[in-house]
Amino acid sequence: MSEQIEQHIQDHKEALLQQLNTLIIGNRNRFIEQYGEGEQARYATSTKPLVDTVVKAHLSGERTVGCYYAGKASKFLCFDIDEKDPSIPLKLLLFLKDAGFKSEELHVEYSGLKGWHIWLFFKELVPISQLVTFGDYLIKRLGSMGKKIELRPEKSENSRRHQVAIC
Repeated sequence: MSEQIEQHIQDHKEALLQQLNTLIIGNRNRFIEQYGEGEQARYATSTKPLVDTVVKAHLSGERTVGCYYAGKASKFLCFDIDEKDPSIPLKLLLFLKDAGFKSEELHVEYSGLKGWHIWLFFKELVPISQLVTFGDYLIKRLGSMGKKIELRPEKSENSRRHQVAIC
């Protein structure tokens, strides 16, 4: 199963970087970076520009960075799966395909030590409340497998998640 996910990641790696650059990263002059792990994790704002090499290091699990977004709408939804078990992202990918998404629209990345990210991108802004409703529906369909999944963006009332996209 891991080989299937890894192959999907490799097949779509450059497309994911392009989508991040086009739909998520708006301000390259300011981003946040995580230092430390688990309960020791802290975040600091970087004054260096956010360049593609930093984004690629994030995608390969070498760094954890986040960019700011604003408003009550988004052009993306990310399922942040904090579990190494590949059956969870594979099942979620099946649900997304059943919902009408094509394989090339489902961008998967390994998130380092924790698990996986599945990104969806949209041409138009979608209200965060609709994205969360859709994401929560799929997570509930996964039953107990969905307990280790968080959404980005989260509910719009949660101001930290509403301002920063970290996966």
